[in-house]
Parts: sequence; C-alpha cells; structure tokens
Amino acid sequence: MKKQFAVAWLLISPSVLAGLNEYEAAAGAFCEKMKMCINEEMEKQMSGNIPPEMRQMVDSMSAQMCQQYVPNMLPDDTMSDYDELLDAGTECLQEMINIPCDQFESMNEPASCKKAQAMADSISKTRN
Repeated sequence: MKKQFAVAWLLISPSVLAGLNEYEAAAGAFCEKMKMCINEEMEKQMSGNIPPEMRQMVDSMSAQMCQQYVPNMLPDDTMSDYDELLDAGTECLQEMINIPCDQFESMNEPASCKKAQAMADSISKTRN
C-alpha cells in the first residue's frame, strides 16, 4: 500500500500539483465567500438577532457544503485529464468569487462552470 502511494505521487506531474494548489486556494476563497454571503443573508432575515446556536449550526452546514469543492484522491492513471479539469474548476471558482452575494440566487451559471461540469461528467462516464 505504501509503495503504491509513493508511486502515485511520482506519477503526478508538477503542473498537476500546481493546478491542484491553485484549485484548492480558489475553493477555499469561494468557500469563505459562500459563508460570508450566507451570514449576510441570515443577518438580513433576522434583523441582526442571530442566536449563537443558529450561527453555529449554519457554520457547520457551510463547512459541510464546502467539502464538495475539495477534491478527494484523484485517480493517478489519468492525471493529464485532471490537469485540464482542475484549470477549468479553478476558473469557475474564481469567477464565482467575484459575483456579489445578492446576485448568487439570480445569476446565470458562468460558462467556465458549465465547461468544468461537462469535463467532470465526461471523465466520470469514462471511468464507470
């Protein structure tokens, strides 16, 4: 098992690692943006009177929601596919970060996000 893990790391190209680092940074920033937007909306809805228990519950739900943007172990046999997917995902997240909170619900999904989703769907179909 340890040998397979070491081999997997050797197979990952430096560009994929750089792409993964950029994606993780964008995912973290997007997650913080989502938390901020959720808190802003909650403040508006409750006129600033948010019980600590509710805030804690919302923070916990936000953290769970953010986990969907963090990639789990990527299969090491098709890393070049993931390099492009990570780039597309990073672009999507960076565009989403720049959207004002009050426009999240009414906005159209950016083209970069549609592209990233299509790439992910394509990879998923070929892996199954």
